[in-house]
Amino acid sequence: MDKKFISAFVIIITISFYANGQWRNRYPKNAFKSVQILDYNPVINNDSIVINELRFSGVRDRHYIQKGMYDNFGKWSQKILSTHSDTLLIWNNIKLLKNQDKLFSVAAKGRRIQSNVYTAVFIFDKNDVDQLNLNSPYRKELIDYFKNLIKNSNDENVDFYLEFWKTFAEENNNSRSVKYMLKKYESIKKKNTRKALRNNRN
Repeated sequence: MDKKFISAFVIIITISFYANGQWRNRYPKNAFKSVQILDYNPVINNDSIVINELRFSGVRDRHYIQKGMYDNFGKWSQKILSTHSDTLLIWNNIKLLKNQDKLFSVAAKGRRIQSNVYTAVFIFDKNDVDQLNLNSPYRKELIDYFKNLIKNSNDENVDFYLEFWKTFAEENNNSRSVKYMLKKYESIKKKNTRKALRNNRN
């Protein structure tokens, strides 16, 4: 994605973020309550455009899409914004759809607003054209792709969370909350590994 485009895009996304207090998430795993495509109308490089956000609300984990992208395509290409609660992760030039050679850039985020937790994504082609717009021939396939990404998320694979919190642990040496989350997922990883070994012996 073009650097100027990303910089302007981030300014728009940043204003929508807000940190929230403690709340217990009771939404079911691998599901979502609703799907929306929300339109933004920013001015980028003196041009007015529409940016579409594919949002899944009422989810168990705000990281669902980020995790799914990591599980399928590895570590993100870029990380934008400065805190672990307000982070946009970007994967550039990836092949999302089967039987399609077209490459996409994906910017994924997640957030909790009061009692609602959502995970969301923006999708562009190599020319920074929004692939969720009404004229996109890939719109329906992309929506279905991310629906399935959430439904098929494997919560026993915590590699994304280890990488995510490790990144912030390196950048925030004095943050107890970040260190706590990293240790939490290190413990889960060890537990899952022991469980897998026991199952293999059986």
